[in-house]
Amino acid sequence: MERREVPPAIDLSCYNIGAVRTMTDFVAGVDQRNLRLDDNIMPDLLQLARIFRMRQLTDLIVEHVLTKVEKGPPSNLLLALNLVASDWSMFLHYNEASALVEAAAENINEVTTSTFFNMLPAAVLVMLYSRCDVSITSEIELSQRLIRWLKKSVRSNDDAEMLFSCVRSPFLSQHDRELIREKCVGLPESVSSIFGARFYRLLVFMRFCLYANAKIDIVASHGV
Repeated sequence: MERREVPPAIDLSCYNIGAVRTMTDFVAGVDQRNLRLDDNIMPDLLQLARIFRMRQLTDLIVEHVLTKVEKGPPSNLLLALNLVASDWSMFLHYNEASALVEAAAENINEVTTSTFFNMLPAAVLVMLYSRCDVSITSEIELSQRLIRWLKKSVRSNDDAEMLFSCVRSPFLSQHDRELIREKCVGLPESVSSIFGARFYRLLVFMRFCLYANAKIDIVASHGV
């Protein structure tokens, strides 16, 4: 088949039949209020809309999901995060995206324990854990959550760097840091070394601050 030539038929048998029906109904011009948008077909329907570049259908799916998040139980939030895990970028053009992040922050425990948590992109986790209103008991707890996420799949150094930037290193004790080093066992050396590098930079900075304060005290004691 030549480039840009449209194939005579496309095999969609691997997709949920309900998702295929909804897509064909949309193409046929069925009123949007009568389209079937059940939770179980959403992942396949969204993928089909993206494959065929049906922006209007993609918009409809996103708006439907975000509306359910605002008005429904936490399970709707997990559905939205499942879709986000496949393509977060589609939510970035909507004002309602902030509502999704806020809802996830308010239900952070449900989000963390869900099966979708480990599929979320690092950028989404940074958006969540950079907020000051996220319920986290300690920095060591956050560190352990992030390390578990890193271990669930192949992650890049950039992912690790972004995530570790959410950890407020000054609030980690020496014991916490030793525990983190132990938890990092099993991670690629390049990833686990990022933690060590951050701690080293923090130590240098703290020593500099102590040195500067000592100099200030000396100057002050001489009345300068």
